[in-house]
Amino acid sequence: MPKLNFYDTDAVKAFTLDVLVEGVETRRDLDFERRQSAAAWETAREQRTRADKADAAIAAAISTLSNFLEARQNGVEVGWRDVDRAVADALDILKGGKAE
Repeated sequence: MPKLNFYDTDAVKAFTLDVLVEGVETRRDLDFERRQSAAAWETAREQRTRADKADAAIAAAISTLSNFLEARQNGVEVGWRDVDRAVADALDILKGGKAE
């Protein structure tokens, strides 16, 4: 920090102005960083919500297909229409709909 001659009023005014300007710039930078941080957290929260919904849809689709597979393993006779229906149900679940 430079030495300041307090008897030189112009130098004191210039120094004070510099300090005030730095304070305003720092406050502006801080506000910007806070907004950016809040936006980043909101984006992360939205992505986590989407991921949770996708995980739930995948689990539901797996459950639908697992029930179909279990029925086949237990000797229940299934035809192509049953296979088509099970696959269609699983795809509907994965696309965000509900199985019929």
